[in-house]
Amino acid sequence: MSPELSAISCPLNCHKDVQLAVGTNFRYTFRDPDPILSYSNLQKTLGDPSRNLEQLSSGTGTMEDWLMDPANGVDHILTNGQLWPTVTMTVGEVKRFRILNAATIEVLEIKFKELVGCEMMVLAWDGIYVDAPYRTHMVVLSGGARVDVAVRCWFSGDFTMTTVMAPENDPILASEYWQMRFDQDLLTLHVEEKAAVFELEHFPTSLPAHPWYYRDLRTVADSEIDGRFVLEFGPEHEVNREHFKDAAYNRYKYRVGTIQEWYVINTEQLKPHPLHIHVNHFQVISYNEYTHPWGALHPVNKTKSAYYDLQGNLCDQQFLHFAHNLDWPTSNPPNFKYHGHHNRSRDDIPGYIPLGEWRDTINVPPLGSMTIRFVADR
Repeated sequence: MSPELSAISCPLNCHKDVQLAVGTNFRYTFRDPDPILSYSNLQKTLGDPSRNLEQLSSGTGTMEDWLMDPANGVDHILTNGQLWPTVTMTVGEVKRFRILNAATIEVLEIKFKELVGCEMMVLAWDGIYVDAPYRTHMVVLSGGARVDVAVRCWFSGDFTMTTVMAPENDPILASEYWQMRFDQDLLTLHVEEKAAVFELEHFPTSLPAHPWYYRDLRTVADSEIDGRFVLEFGPEHEVNREHFKDAAYNRYKYRVGTIQEWYVINTEQLKPHPLHIHVNHFQVISYNEYTHPWGALHPVNKTKSAYYDLQGNLCDQQFLHFAHNLDWPTSNPPNFKYHGHHNRSRDDIPGYIPLGEWRDTINVPPLGSMTIRFVADR
């Protein structure tokens, strides 16, 4: 570890290591279209014994009723269990922010609200160092994702770390996905003048090397790839057109030490789909041209789905639990608003993942397909 990285990292400099868990467990407001987003509704559904069932002094219902009422606006995300906490730094100081998106499906698009004053440099994603540190004005975290950024501010004062629904990320996160995106402040960064002579602290310029199982897999020969698998997400929250059965039902197996290539497809036209693989991190190899069928919910039923080709024709071959009893439109062309991730200029869109980076949690864009590779190291 380089001296600059050690200077902002535990175990020797834990005072420089700021751990931030951003969670959605203060989102109580209930909305009919998306009941899963209400923490109170989730408590009620699961039978949580710690629900807010005390009666209000007004006699108009319970605290749970009040929290769920959209008129009261109790729809916040918390940082380390607090609403808008304060982190203190000094001018020119560098600290390492380890940020966790502790939500399930919600996305964070984190930046500083002020256009000038503070800067961020990415060090690692999901616990894996990037090849070289790089500056960014925004980091985008899907549910469960982690990022390490070095932060430095040039001026004294209060700066706001916020999450925004950034229009620049619409091609991958979809403006229609507003229920899972936020315009909310996360914390205040209070920057003080230094008492002594100003001394600029430096960002790390080098990072630890990857272990052998995180070597660059973008250029491996086809003969080195031991297994290939297609992973398709559909609108009924199914994978490969099947709902989850049990942990003993294996669709695919591979051996330790082998290189695996997965082709990941999101058939939804206006919604990204999160992907998290336990145990093994994976390298993002490519965004591919989308030529597959797309999944559509029934226009009336809203819970059952069918697959159409990109010309809008109902596919002859559907899937095991296809609802044949419903009256399906025979022509249903998709909305191509977000189609074309393979040839879009992605460098200036923070929501896209730079090719070659290692992650274990990503968002697959609407009508998107991606290739990922990994070594099954354990």
